[in-house]
Amino acid sequence: MSALHSSTVQLPATDAAVLAVLIDAGGFASWNPALTSVDCPDPVAVVGAAYPATVRGVIPATFTYELIEPRRVVHRLAFRGFEELGEWELEPAGDGATRVTHSFRQTGPVAALIPAGAAGVADLRTGRLRDEVQRRSSVG
Repeated sequence: MSALHSSTVQLPATDAAVLAVLIDAGGFASWNPALTSVDCPDPVAVVGAAYPATVRGVIPATFTYELIEPRRVVHRLAFRGFEELGEWELEPAGDGATRVTHSFRQTGPVAALIPAGAAGVADLRTGRLRDEVQRRSSVG
């Protein structure tokens, strides 16, 4: 069984603003550099739809939302020999802030080759999510 990696961060944004970033499948690759692209024609992701994705510029994959709730999002990234189940939990933290916990587990032969490298990924992702939420709030 693979290790569970997680990170928690408090963002100066509402849970609705954070959720909007998390369920924008087409925009996911803009702040998650492991993904080169996610082809999602829908403005908001649809649970169960397998969106074509590209990992690291060359690996064809699928990106699927398993669950979308107001305070919880679960997605799956899969390609041959690799699967990642990621989860984002949102909790109001007062004064319009949101506490976000991201956790993920990677499985498969490819994941077995990179276990040490995955240790800091959850922290990187929550930091990039923070940056993207702030970028979108300053634009809109």
